[in-house]
Amino acid sequence: MKVIPPIKVTSEVLISTNAPENDAPEWDNLTTYADRDRVILSAKKMVYESVQGSNLGNAPDEVASTFWVPVMATNPWRAFDGVLSAPVTKTGGIQYTLAPEVLIRAVGVIGVKASHVAVRVINPEDEVVIFQRQSVVDFTDIIDPLSMVTVEPGTRETVIFEDILCQPGNTIQINIGEGTGDVSVSEIIVGDAIDLGTAVFGSGIGIDDFSQFQEDQFGNVQIVQRGYRDTTRFIVSMNTGSTRRIRRSLAKIRAQFALYYFTADEQDYGTTVLGKYDSLEMLLSGPNVSDMELKVRGATYDGD
Repeated sequence: MKVIPPIKVTSEVLISTNAPENDAPEWDNLTTYADRDRVILSAKKMVYESVQGSNLGNAPDEVASTFWVPVMATNPWRAFDGVLSAPVTKTGGIQYTLAPEVLIRAVGVIGVKASHVAVRVINPEDEVVIFQRQSVVDFTDIIDPLSMVTVEPGTRETVIFEDILCQPGNTIQINIGEGTGDVSVSEIIVGDAIDLGTAVFGSGIGIDDFSQFQEDQFGNVQIVQRGYRDTTRFIVSMNTGSTRRIRRSLAKIRAQFALYYFTADEQDYGTTVLGKYDSLEMLLSGPNVSDMELKVRGATYDGD
């Protein structure tokens, strides 16, 4: 089992992308905006929505603004905002080129709607030194002869690339899709892969649903569909001598999202989760092998 804490992707790290920043017009201090009009501030990488009519000359990023509310990151930056409910979208392939300032050993791509994802590491001489490509097509819903002809293949929720080994000075190019059709991606995680041990059977997965069950005094029921999140309880067998290292590594990321995964291949049993861990318990079972329980709450999906 491993975890990838993502690096912070800033304007200095993201050196190019073809994802358009076309969510809404750029805010103009000479334009009067109506209630629910949307604008972007490219400098803030954010979409804002007007909450009042006759909205003139009020900057969206003013502290405690009563005229605007932030809605989401702009389209290119939604790949790095830790939110799964608002994906980056584009017709054709999506491409990002990053210039990390630290060593990168893994890339995770989450919520992909495309056929393939490719990752390249390019050195300062513009030579490709590492190339990996994975199909995103998922056949797990095809379980019998009938579903072979009635069920369309889906897409894998998460694609993980290990052994990337991108040193500072090199760049990472991430290509999503084959250049045709509508393509989207919810989140891109770039960082180091920290080994936590070996996840074992006894681990568990679940869902927290935020939908509301409303019942009136006559027993009439209405369900209001809202977002949900994945949960995973990892049971891990680890080297007893690594307990201090593992606890220290997890303490550093206790208040941030990271990508936790059982295995980088497709046989993860649905355990892979982008989330924040809630609790860590280590049982020093013996001088050589000990046990750990790690509970992770995932980022929230929308209600669709």
